[in-house]
Amino acid sequence: MRLAALGLVLAIGFALTSVRAASSAAGDLPLARIGVRAGEPYAQFYNVATGERFSPGGFSYTILDPIANRPTFPYTPTYAHVTFDPGFYDPHAIDAALASIHDNGFNLIRVILDSGDSVHQSRGQYGIAGPAESQGLYRPYVDNVVDFLKRARHQHVYVMLTLHAFPENRGFKTIVGSGTLPHVTGTNQYYFAPGAIRAKVAYVRELVHDVASVDGGSLLSTVLAWEIQIEMFASDIWEPFSLHSGTVTTADGQTYDMGDTASRQQCMDANVVNWAKQVSAAVRSEDRSALVTAGFATYHAVHKPGPNGVIRTPGSDSRYPPRPLTVERAHALSFIDMHAYPRTDPGYTLAGDLDSNELASWDLRSTPFILGEFGANQRKFPTAREAGAAVRRQQEEALKLGFAGTVYWTWNTLPDANKWWSAVEDDGAILKALLRP
Repeated sequence: MRLAALGLVLAIGFALTSVRAASSAAGDLPLARIGVRAGEPYAQFYNVATGERFSPGGFSYTILDPIANRPTFPYTPTYAHVTFDPGFYDPHAIDAALASIHDNGFNLIRVILDSGDSVHQSRGQYGIAGPAESQGLYRPYVDNVVDFLKRARHQHVYVMLTLHAFPENRGFKTIVGSGTLPHVTGTNQYYFAPGAIRAKVAYVRELVHDVASVDGGSLLSTVLAWEIQIEMFASDIWEPFSLHSGTVTTADGQTYDMGDTASRQQCMDANVVNWAKQVSAAVRSEDRSALVTAGFATYHAVHKPGPNGVIRTPGSDSRYPPRPLTVERAHALSFIDMHAYPRTDPGYTLAGDLDSNELASWDLRSTPFILGEFGANQRKFPTAREAGAAVRRQQEEALKLGFAGTVYWTWNTLPDANKWWSAVEDDGAILKALLRP
């Protein structure tokens, strides 16, 4: 990514920021609380105080740092999302971004929290887990999250706080270890083992409580939603889905036959709903009006035609997204966050991509859906003009399908070895192409 160009754009192209966006004022009024409601033809977000419809639209914002010396592994990130990590947190850059997002007609910023990793911990660089041997959440990190929310409130920008798994420290790992199950291993524990679910519950409850403890709870309304997982996947390299015979009992208390395709799919569906309901309840135990969501990839993104009992198909990888349909029907989340990126295939459409996730069966009248990640890769779209046209088409199609809002990936990603077009580079070509909410 062209860092110098990004800096020039931020300095010249969009900012009123050096004057207006210093630190947020202590006396800022709370943002209006946003809720969700069923509707015709589509469910929607709305301002709880006025009843007016609210259309979320904005960007993910992330600062990345490499996780060096990690073995290659499908679920091990090569970068940590260090936006809030002490030593990386940059209030001035954040103020500039928030002011520009607001001034350009958008109302939402999505930020991914860092659960910590051994590489950064060994260097004394801490995510929300803090040092590896610690308990609970790392206070300096939480302080930065709170500071960010205050700055967002000051700029009248709502926030989606996006979590991954649970903090990587001794306290939370002890909770995970207190509830393991035979034949539930690896990352599948997130959704299928009671200990990992209890760790997630403890994580979100403590974090929401910490935000609720500031300014008499007035910061809570700045959080449009708590996104309790970046993207959800089960894996067939871990038990129970690496097994193709025998029975397995999982976190929902039910027993499933791993030799039966329908039972395998039911295992996936029921346990993700069980997980989502428990974690959502934990969020609302601290903020009863909170909105809760989670990220869903398309089956096409992992080279699969659709849900099939967690059975590997030729050319696909080991990841299996949950079915939005079952989560939506169970009302396990406030709204559904779909992730789908445009492609260069001549016949590509967003609807065709979402068909792999049973689009035709969704009830968009009862539960809002958003396109919470979409963007353009520079390897596929080599010019900003091509990228801008592609993401505009993706956004327009999402809204025509009944999606209630969109979030572009990303505002700024730094550094970006994967070469996604950010909103602000090349004189803000993507920013100019996108529809305002």
